[in-house]
Amino acid sequence: MKIRLVVWILLLIAVMLWYVYLKDYIVAITFFDWRYFDMVTFAISALIITYIITKIIDIVFSKIFNKYIKHDTIGRKMLPVINNITIIFIWAISIIMTINYLGFNVATLLTWAWIWWVIFALAWKEAASNLFGSFSLIFSKSFKPGDYIKIKWLEWTVEEITLSYTRLTDKKWNMLYIPNKNIITESIENLTQWKHRKTEIIFPLPLSISSKDLKKLLKSFEAFGDKSKKDWVIEDYKLIFDSLNATQNISFTFQSLTKADNVLLKKNVYLDLKNILDEQGISLSATA
Repeated sequence: MKIRLVVWILLLIAVMLWYVYLKDYIVAITFFDWRYFDMVTFAISALIITYIITKIIDIVFSKIFNKYIKHDTIGRKMLPVINNITIIFIWAISIIMTINYLGFNVATLLTWAWIWWVIFALAWKEAASNLFGSFSLIFSKSFKPGDYIKIKWLEWTVEEITLSYTRLTDKKWNMLYIPNKNIITESIENLTQWKHRKTEIIFPLPLSISSKDLKKLLKSFEAFGDKSKKDWVIEDYKLIFDSLNATQNISFTFQSLTKADNVLLKKNVYLDLKNILDEQGISLSATA
């Protein structure tokens, strides 16, 4: 963002130099009104300056977020909204000032803008629904950016809540944008707030493994689950055979008893279980 800001500042300087260099030549042209040259230069400069100001505001809000509000639940929801409203307000002031400088009647334009706004508001009820939905998400405690949620059978991480949509990502970094009016009607399970999170680990086993080795493996998993753990407890372990695809898997499900990083916990449990398989000389199947 900072590099882009420097580029726009250099562009503004270039426009100013362009104006100073060409103005004398433009004035010398008798059939051309140099005031139009002034108006165009002013309009371009105003747009660039406004863009620079909004980017500086983005940087300031980002620093405020990282320093003061990163761990504040309400602040994490409100800051992006305040940032967006501030930027919209600055753009509105800049456009009004530019229109006024160009010689247009601002009052008349605002009247027509209000009429068109009413027309668009009636036509775009969805935008209004998303706006109200965003405020509902902000002031509710259902979830916040950074939370791990479950919608139906899919699990997502909340990345951002804006005025119109909520941005989610899954474990494979696939991104999903859901309109706020839709997400507030969904049945959402906040896994971050759930103390006892369930996690399933599945190991694909080769069909050539003997029944004796399978029984020994299940007993080893049972013994592993019976060990005293402070941060997790065994939920279930079972052997799954898929006759259609001719595959067999062993499943181990446990509940998290802590609010610590569940990804790290799952990795540690996986490595412990994998160590049991290695000790018994059982290699995993290439297909699940």
